[in-house]
Amino acid sequence: MALPQLLEALKEQAAARRAAELSRAEAMAEDIRIRSGAALERRRAELLSAARSEADQAARRLASEARTEAAERVLTARARLLGRVRSALDRRIRQATGDADYLESLAHDVLAAIDRLPTTPVVIRTRPGLAPHVSRAVRGREGVNVEPTEDVGVGFTASCGEAGVEMDGTLEARVEYAWPRLAVAVLHGVES
Repeated sequence: MALPQLLEALKEQAAARRAAELSRAEAMAEDIRIRSGAALERRRAELLSAARSEADQAARRLASEARTEAAERVLTARARLLGRVRSALDRRIRQATGDADYLESLAHDVLAAIDRLPTTPVVIRTRPGLAPHVSRAVRGREGVNVEPTEDVGVGFTASCGEAGVEMDGTLEARVEYAWPRLAVAVLHGVES
């Protein structure tokens, strides 16, 4: 083979090798691009998923905080309302000593308490301003003693020393006993 033909064959082989190398390099580049694209897409999906998860958690946390804050506001409003109602009741209790209807019911309540006590003597303790009304109510009852004192709320206490029984007929005690039911009724009336 002549030198020019040999050179031509070598050039062709080199060109073929170059074309093959180029083709192989392009295939590798395409493979890397595809794998990189898939990895990039996976990473993008992971980041989006993490971001959605964080956003969902933040939304749940904010909703929970909003519910808690709303519940606190409602409970605070209820407590304030019940406080105002209780203050109004306390004012009415203090004013009851001058109310004719109360004084009439007081006499009835004192006699009912005496009838419920197991034995005599009975001591009725009441405020000095109510003592004359209570004394009139028990006049003629044997073994009943009315004792005026500032240590009793509005109303009376009745005690039977021998039996160790004491009844609290003060308005404060009655309101305290009935307060849970009254509070529920007040709230029910407001929220209905």
